[in-house]
Amino acid sequence: MSNFEIREQMKRTKLFFDGKYVAAFNDCMWHPYIYPFCTPQGVCVIHEASVDHPFHNGIFFAHRCVAVREWDVIDFWVPTYSPSAVASSGRVICRERTWAESGENTIEFREHSEWQDALAVPIIEQKTVYGFRCGETVNSVRIRTTFTAQMPLVFKQTKEAFLATRIADTFCVDNGGRMVDADGGENEAGTFDKTSAWVDAQGFAGGLTAGGAAEQKAAAGEKKKKKQQGDAAGEEKSVAIPAAPELGPQPGAGGEP
Repeated sequence: MSNFEIREQMKRTKLFFDGKYVAAFNDCMWHPYIYPFCTPQGVCVIHEASVDHPFHNGIFFAHRCVAVREWDVIDFWVPTYSPSAVASSGRVICRERTWAESGENTIEFREHSEWQDALAVPIIEQKTVYGFRCGETVNSVRIRTTFTAQMPLVFKQTKEAFLATRIADTFCVDNGGRMVDADGGENEAGTFDKTSAWVDAQGFAGGLTAGGAAEQKAAAGEKKKKKQQGDAAGEEKSVAIPAAPELGPQPGAGGEP
C-alpha cells in the first residue's frame, strides 16, 4: 500500500506522506511554484510570498533578463505587465503536471511549462522533474529541468535567474535565523549575490529548530546560456533541498514540541 496521497484542494495539488502534509504545487498569474514544503514534523521551511516581493513564491523558476532581440528584453522575474521597448513582462504557464511513485518513499512530479512573452507567445519550453523523497527525519526534493528555446534568444547575466527559493521569515537573521554557504560565508552579508556549491538556512518555527539546504550539482554536458531554435539540450540543473530534522524546543517556548 502506498504511503503517498495526492489531494486536489483549494487550487493546490497537495502531497502527503504517511498522512503528513509535505508539499503542494500551485499556479499563480506569474509562474508555477511549490508551497508549502514541510519537514516530517510539520514545520514549513519556505514562505509563500512577502509584502515587498509578492512574486517571490516558495520554490519557483524565473529569469530577470531574457533577450529575444537586442531591443526586446523580457522580464520573467518582476511581473510589470507593461510592454515597452526596454523590457516587457513575461509569464510561465504550466501546461501539464503528472505524478507517479518512483521507488521506496519516493515520488516524481513531471511539469511541462511554457515561458510566454507579454503577448502570450511561447518562447521557451521547460520540462521539469521534481523527485520527492520522504522519511522520518528528512524530506527532500531533487529538481531536474531542461529549457528548449522556441526562437533564438539569450539568457543575460543576472543574479535573479532560474531556480529560486523564498525561505521562511523565521530563518531571517533579524528573527534569529542563520545562513551559511560552502565557502564559509555567513548570513546575508556573507552569502548574498555570491556563487557557492550549497547554502544552508535554519531558524526557529513553531517552537522547534528547523532548516533547509540547497545544493546545485553540475548537469551532464556543457551548460548553455544562448539558446537556438530547436536546441533540445538546453540547460539542466539538479538541486536537492532537504528539510532538516528539528533539533529541539526553542528556548523559553515551554511545553512539549
